[in-house]
Amino acid sequence: MPLQEVMRILERDRNYWGPKGGVTFSGGDPLSQPEFLLAALDACHENYIHTVIETSAHAEPRLVIDIAGRTDWLFVDLKHMDSDAHRRGTGVGNERILANLEALARLRNETRVVVRIPIVPGFNDSRENLRASARFLADLGLMEVNLLPFHRMAESKYIQLGLTYAYARTHPPTDAQMESHRALFSDAGLHCYVGAQTPF
Repeated sequence: MPLQEVMRILERDRNYWGPKGGVTFSGGDPLSQPEFLLAALDACHENYIHTVIETSAHAEPRLVIDIAGRTDWLFVDLKHMDSDAHRRGTGVGNERILANLEALARLRNETRVVVRIPIVPGFNDSRENLRASARFLADLGLMEVNLLPFHRMAESKYIQLGLTYAYARTHPPTDAQMESHRALFSDAGLHCYVGAQTPF
């Protein structure tokens, strides 16, 4: 879709957003289309539209910094502190992601950075991993964390594609488990939100 058409749709719908509304670029990962994303962010800001990006930050550091200078708010995924475990769960190591989080912390600009951790039972929900995540973020000074409980909404997509869904037998964490995880981050001095509780 051409950027001009995207902007036409945004202007058409703008009155429905409310006073705190804006545009979220999500995905897949929007950083996989960097030229379009950069142009769209510039166009949004020229038209006084608030922007949010949801990303894995598994991208070239230069791009992540460039994006951070053009958006109001970044949600950055942190799926596991151990690179081997991260590779087993996602197909890539976490070195680039951790380096980009460090670079974002050094920026100290106006962009709000919220680190998003999907809590996947049996993958990254150990106390050891969550404590390591909290220490890493606290040391960087990235003080906002959003914990997302695992869900199985992707299962139907796998079935449609004829693929095996590896998490078919995995159950979402309970509210009590999520509160226990949240407490680990709060104890490290971080502002930790569960699910959709992130304040806008």
